[in-house]
Amino acid sequence: MKSALLVSGLVALVCGFVQAQSTIQLGSGTTTTSTTGASPINIYYASSHLQIVYTAAELTAAGARAGRIQKLGFYIESAPNYNLPNFAIKLKHTTAADATIHDPGPFTTVFNAATYAPAAGGFHLLALSQSFLWNGQDNLLVDVCFDRVPGYSSSGTVRYYQAVNGVRYIRSDSENTCGLSTTTNANEKPQLQLEFAASLSNDAGMWSFDEPKNFCAGAQQVKATIANFGSNALNSVRVNWSVNGIAQTPLNYEASIPPSGQQGSTVSVTLGSFAFVARNTYLFKIWTSLPNGGADPFLTNDTLTLTLGPGLTGEYTIGGANPNFSSFALAAQALASFGVCGPATFKVRNGTYQEQVTLGAVSGSSAQNPITFQAESGNAASVILTYASGNDASNFTLHLQGAQWITMKNLSIEASDNTFGRVLLLSGQASNNTFENNRFRGR
Repeated sequence: MKSALLVSGLVALVCGFVQAQSTIQLGSGTTTTSTTGASPINIYYASSHLQIVYTAAELTAAGARAGRIQKLGFYIESAPNYNLPNFAIKLKHTTAADATIHDPGPFTTVFNAATYAPAAGGFHLLALSQSFLWNGQDNLLVDVCFDRVPGYSSSGTVRYYQAVNGVRYIRSDSENTCGLSTTTNANEKPQLQLEFAASLSNDAGMWSFDEPKNFCAGAQQVKATIANFGSNALNSVRVNWSVNGIAQTPLNYEASIPPSGQQGSTVSVTLGSFAFVARNTYLFKIWTSLPNGGADPFLTNDTLTLTLGPGLTGEYTIGGANPNFSSFALAAQALASFGVCGPATFKVRNGTYQEQVTLGAVSGSSAQNPITFQAESGNAASVILTYASGNDASNFTLHLQGAQWITMKNLSIEASDNTFGRVLLLSGQASNNTFENNRFRGR
């Protein structure tokens, strides 16, 4: 690992920087992707979208510790023949050990350029428009994509190392792929350099939201983990929180927290209790302030915001007048966000729903807590779910991606594209799902 001071010693003392920035490298060697192989800069197809998982074990072995990533770059062996339009890099923490399954996010967009010209001959480090705080514990998912270049060519290569299913990608000549799910796995994981910013003396921040998760309506304890990201011991810090913009009683934590990177530098705290009402959602904001009684010099890592709500249970409506959800997709999003707390039934009003629906694994679903989508009228002809895919990568109308204990009942499910006519896709250990009295129509 190479290290270098950002600034002179005098300026470092004035600003509170006490540890040098550091650059780590993931992967080594000179093996290069082919001119037609998927990589973050290859244009054998006009547009590409890749997801790459770098494990916490890799980062730690390379010398990384929890901190702010401020630059990122791949080793560019040879540049593509065209600059890459709308080139975007997004990051997120993940518990996935590899990129076997597409991750829909949410992500933090750290780099976005209207056009990107990769510079060959080494690691092309890009200054991030928004730094990303790696928590030192989770794996790191790098999502990179670009829109269609003027013409595809066999060009654009990077150095890589072998990692089974370390990469997942989608490529297309006919459409931009940044908004598409990745579909194909690969083992050629691009070598990567990450530059971490220098640490500060007194820097408190949020590490994680802990509880409640996957809960039912009623009073629940609210817990979160705070962290010392600075080089000084943290002897006091205030933890503030609000719900739907209404301030709650803050917690003044006054036990010593060791400096960043040392054992015990993160601490779980109980903020209080909150009464959740069924079928309501709540915007939580939790943030730290006054580390060691002074102003926090770095605010980016201070705040967590998230939407919480009790698990779904009972009957809900989709479509029609005053529905609980106006579309299948919004119902699927609620299931993904909040899970279920009992049997949940979605009664779909008459109509044609032109949308593509993906249902993933739902927390709380079981034989005792099944999830049912059914026509409210009981007539399959009255509810039509239809979608025109237009490409092989997203060739489905309904995708059960690891979903379990789902029942589809009295529905018409159609694929309307003349070329890409798959109606139903099952993947990712989808099981214990039931289809009853449905009408399927493909092309």
